Amino acid sequence: MKAKLISNDPSLNLMFRLGAIETEQVEDLSYSLEIFDKSVEDNELAVLILSKQVYNSISTRVENYRENESKPLIVVIDG
Repeated sequence: MKAKLISNDPSLNLMFRLGAIETEQVEDLSYSLEIFDKSVEDNELAVLILSKQVYNSISTRVENYRENESKPLIVVIDG
């Protein structure tokens, strides 16, 4: 099982990479939904961490996903 961070903050991504957590850098928030959908398809993913800005850009999709699926656990952090 693994964890992954999706964020548009390079400093936050660096901190998580130092902790051996996979990161996905979002340069343009319009691509957040595409990256989210690709990430949740990964059967090995246990925890998906979203920065608050990424979450805000795709919150409707994230909440719909949470209602219908239990894995991965989706966590939103400030950053």
